[in-house]
Amino acid sequence: MGLMNCDMATQKDLFDVAKSMHSIGAEAFGFVVFKTWGYKEGEREKWDAFWRKWNELMDRTLRDMGGVGDLREGFTGRMQWLLVDNEDMDGKGFKEVRACFAMLVEETEELIPLGLDLDLCLMVDEEAVDSLLN
Repeated sequence: MGLMNCDMATQKDLFDVAKSMHSIGAEAFGFVVFKTWGYKEGEREKWDAFWRKWNELMDRTLRDMGGVGDLREGFTGRMQWLLVDNEDMDGKGFKEVRACFAMLVEETEELIPLGLDLDLCLMVDEEAVDSLLN
C-alpha cells in the first residue's frame, strides 16, 4: 500500500488505515464532501478560507499519523476529498444531501474511488465553516 519500511512506533495509525484499505481493495481513503453553503457573493471568501484551512488540517492530521515527505505522494497521497460543489446544493439539509449521495454512488459508481463510496458522506454548511474558522 506504499508504506515501505513502516515504523510501527510512529506510523501505526497510517498502517491501520492501509490495512483496512487493503482488506477491501480500496484505492483511496477519505470522503465525498457536499458543499451546502458558500455560493452567495459575501460567502465565497469565507468558503475559500475554510477549504484552505480544512486541507491544512488534514495534512497536519496525516503528519500526526506518521505521514512523511510530500503528503501528496505515496500512501498519504491516496487521501481524497471528493468535493461536490454545485449551487443546486445551496441550503440543502441532511435528508437532501443523503438522497443526493445515494444517487451519486449508484449512478456514478465508476467516478467514486473504492474507499470513498462508503455509506457515509460529509456535509459542510455555514455552521461547519464557522466552527472550523473560529
